[in-house]
Amino acid sequence: MTINAQKKDGIILKAVFKNLVNSEGHLLSSLHNKNTFMKAEGLQSSNNKTEVVELILTFENLQSGEFAFSKLHDQ
Repeated sequence: MTINAQKKDGIILKAVFKNLVNSEGHLLSSLHNKNTFMKAEGLQSSNNKTEVVELILTFENLQSGEFAFSKLHDQ
């Protein structure tokens, strides 16, 4: 996984998942901060069908800070 961030009306965070085991199922992901990680729903979440072995997720309009990321490939 690779993560890139840049400023533009808040932070844009891109997470790149490479070499997924297969292109079946879904990739469930959630972006957290210290107040939500393992305690509550994430700041932003996604559920993406993994039709390819590389998937790019983009989280936009984030405030500056430290983040934790959780993911699950259901296949």
